[in-house]
Amino acid sequence: METQSSPDSTLAGLLQNEIDCATVLLQFLQNESARLASDASFIDNDNTDKLRLLEGLQQATHTRIQFASAHSLPLQAATLQQAASKSESAAVVATRLARLAKLGQQLVQENRLIGQLINRRSQFINRVLDSLTPASHNSGAITYEENGSVSGDFRNSLLDLSGI
Repeated sequence: METQSSPDSTLAGLLQNEIDCATVLLQFLQNESARLASDASFIDNDNTDKLRLLEGLQQATHTRIQFASAHSLPLQAATLQQAASKSESAAVVATRLARLAKLGQQLVQENRLIGQLINRRSQFINRVLDSLTPASHNSGAITYEENGSVSGDFRNSLLDLSGI
């Protein structure tokens, strides 16, 4: 005999799927930030995997919201806490929704960290380029001739593109 699952237990399953998607995305972002922090040459221009994970999470979220809406299920913390005291499946929903909210906060924090790491790296590269570019009128900019001597003529610099 088949038993139909209650809307709460279906919602709990949808939340678990969303948690799983968010957890995999968080692990991906943590790996990316660790690589950015430890490997100065690491820049991942291929965002295919990250986009696939984001799309999976967005789809899981959309499915959960649509299901909850179609079945008039509450997704507010206060309402869920009241329902949790009356039903085991509602308690699972409340627990999973809290876990999902925490994962969401971790995803935002990890994304900010990656942004900061990329920003620091680009600022460093810009400072290096500025220090080597005579056109920036940087008195500390030093360029070299082919023989290794300091160049006195900034127009001979490879970085001076004003003659092009």
